[in-house]
Amino acid sequence: MKLVVHELKDRLVQPVSPKDIQNIEAIRLHLYRHRWPSGSLRLALENENGRFATSEDVAISSIGQENFFHGQVRFFINAQVRSPFQIVLEPVDYAFSESAYVGWCSDFDFKTYHSFPRPLQSPLDYEMWTRVQR
Repeated sequence: MKLVVHELKDRLVQPVSPKDIQNIEAIRLHLYRHRWPSGSLRLALENENGRFATSEDVAISSIGQENFFHGQVRFFINAQVRSPFQIVLEPVDYAFSESAYVGWCSDFDFKTYHSFPRPLQSPLDYEMWTRVQR
């Protein structure tokens, strides 16, 4: 197994281009936690007009039980999107350190998307939970 991890220093961004209207309930990011950094994480959605939705903060101390963690972390966020936007992961009261940090994994491990010739260019891994509009 290989993990390609983008270290969270100030913010990490993943562009998204929905094909139709999406009513987002939550987004799960594939995160990696190295040891025990302090602080929290916040997820935001932004488009060309700026920020339009923000999740509640998730305490880093609530992510996993061991010194090292990688897996899905859920951020509840309520938004309706129609056009391209960005998922933004940002820290709150957190400072990057090589000995204790958080990272967002590329989708290289689980092959959700088509293969990319260079793993570092593959998209960041996420799952979006949406509500169907009837």
